[in-house]
Amino acid sequence: MPRPPAELPRGIRPTDHVSLGVLGKAFPKSKIRAALKKTGREGQRDRDLPDYILFYYVLLMIFYPKAAYKEVVRCLLDGLQWLYGPHKVEVTTTSAITQGRQRLGVEPFREIYSQVVKPIAKAETKGAHFGKWSVHAIDGTLVDLPDTEDNREYFGKSSNQNSAEAGYPKLRAVSLVECGTHVIYATELGWFKKRTEAQNNEHPDWDKTARHSEKYLASLLLPMFKKGMIILADRGFFSFELWCNAAATDAELCWRIKDDVGVNILKMLPDKSYLVTLKREKKQIEARLIEYTIAGSDEVFRLLTTITDHREADAKSLAWLYHERWEI
Repeated sequence: MPRPPAELPRGIRPTDHVSLGVLGKAFPKSKIRAALKKTGREGQRDRDLPDYILFYYVLLMIFYPKAAYKEVVRCLLDGLQWLYGPHKVEVTTTSAITQGRQRLGVEPFREIYSQVVKPIAKAETKGAHFGKWSVHAIDGTLVDLPDTEDNREYFGKSSNQNSAEAGYPKLRAVSLVECGTHVIYATELGWFKKRTEAQNNEHPDWDKTARHSEKYLASLLLPMFKKGMIILADRGFFSFELWCNAAATDAELCWRIKDDVGVNILKMLPDKSYLVTLKREKKQIEARLIEYTIAGSDEVFRLLTTITDHREADAKSLAWLYHERWEI
């Protein structure tokens, strides 16, 4: 979608130096070139607009979301001269920038993201730790996209009460977030609506996975679950299959579940939580169920956790942890 024209101040400002300095420190040129090479996106060194400069350009668009393409490039080149010395770069048309971005693709950014974005909490970071565990949460969100025909078809959009499409096309994102710092260090992206068989047949090159589903996207985050972590999630993420797969990792879980999730109570524990089993067909798994209400409401909250020993984490503490996960 064309960006609305806007101008940046002539000459780079001190604040721009700071922004570009942060980018240069976090994403040094050597690291970008290595990522381009690893992902097979390393282009010709003598291009008018080298690929590593395009990489910086895409990042800088975040700082200037309403500026025109060539204005952002001008600001970028001024900053790169400040960081790395003179650059011989020529940008003749906005189409050259668009073609360069398409050539670059998403892979180098995914590679750099996995290298650079990590949990940053320290021992003293408030809200980032619970007993011996670091605290993390699965979070789902929808992002409005430009209302173009291609986006409407590929991503889908919501419907009103009359089943007519409404609003903007939406990107679905499910992330793993470090609580206490709110660092989003792993994200899976998908589309809003389940695609029809006719759509898939018409577009054989489209991804045919279930990326419209929050649960499916969450399942792609499981390799990030590590020993020493406790993972929180709201009731929209629970399914028996996803729970079993997540419980098979080395992380501990504390997820809210819906009222209709059936469990078999084995016994009540001293903190008034329950040791339970969940069963689907021939598969059975043991867990601990915590049920409680909060002041001023009759709503019953149900938390399921893999921490079956109440002495390691009592029911009241886990309930507090769940409700405070976004408050700090």
